[in-house]
Amino acid sequence: MSLADYVLERLRSALPGVPVYDRQVPDDGTAGEPPDRYVVVWMPSPDRQSSDVSGQSTNRNVRWQTTSVAPDRGMAEWLSDRVCAALVDHRPVVDGWSPGPIQYIQSYMASEQQPEVHDLVLARQSVSLMDRFEVLADDIGS
Repeated sequence: MSLADYVLERLRSALPGVPVYDRQVPDDGTAGEPPDRYVVVWMPSPDRQSSDVSGQSTNRNVRWQTTSVAPDRGMAEWLSDRVCAALVDHRPVVDGWSPGPIQYIQSYMASEQQPEVHDLVLARQSVSLMDRFEVLADDIGS
């Protein structure tokens, strides 16, 4: 299982009935409008790092973001809280890695000055809260 698969699985289990998307909301024309509330996981490929003088890149560092979208601030905060509870301090199970616990980095709103942002595509109000996370791991091979 990859780290992205692990995170998506945990969030889908923690948020029954709330769509959790991988990188983007589907926009293929067949899905219709996105639901009123949903979560998107934005996870890049892991960085490889060397942590000692050998120069061997045996460590991984992954930072990613989740975006919780809802019609109002209260629901967006509830989604964000559930996301954090499902991830923070949990040790992911990832093939070929020996990871530490998932760490919380920060949270921020799409626009602190105007928390309810007008969605031009859907012509509706929405609030987006972003949370950032990090996990460090040793690469133990596959």
